[in-house]
Amino acid sequence: QIIDYDLPGVLRELRRRHPNAPLVLMGHSLCGHAGAAALARHPDLQVDALVLIAANAWVRAAEPRSWRWMCKRLVTAAWKITTNRYGYFPAKRLGVGSDDEARSYVKQLARFVEKGTWCNQDGSVDYYPQLANVRIPVLSVNGKGDWLLSNRDSAGWFNDGLCNAPVVSWEIAASDYH
Repeated sequence: QIIDYDLPGVLRELRRRHPNAPLVLMGHSLCGHAGAAALARHPDLQVDALVLIAANAWVRAAEPRSWRWMCKRLVTAAWKITTNRYGYFPAKRLGVGSDDEARSYVKQLARFVEKGTWCNQDGSVDYYPQLANVRIPVLSVNGKGDWLLSNRDSAGWFNDGLCNAPVVSWEIAASDYH
């Protein structure tokens, strides 16, 4: 819904209201990979640039290191168990996020790990090959110290999918800012 309806609707309305202003879509994590997928699925969207912050998809192809893939699988399993217990993921209560996560969101992201594809809810659309439809400038930022979520390898895999876009990658360490 975010990829095929929400983001395209918001972007079209922004373009309608501000037809001459530069329009840059910036997304962190979920909003980053959903934004890239929305632009890939809807190349008619009039967006001038894309900024991805820690955007990636948890699929085996994006993770060449076995030990890190095992960590992602364990985190995903714990995430699902906790979500099943509470009916949602209590991120605020656990101190791992500002907002709790819906069960449907957790199930879909866990499916990426389990099935090995970054796809829509029913599995009929694989987003990764469609990233080739993105042709606008992309800035991709990941954390140098992020060994699990959006590390150099997974961000590189994601950026490789953007093969027809000019992509600039930044890897930022905590020492790069104060």
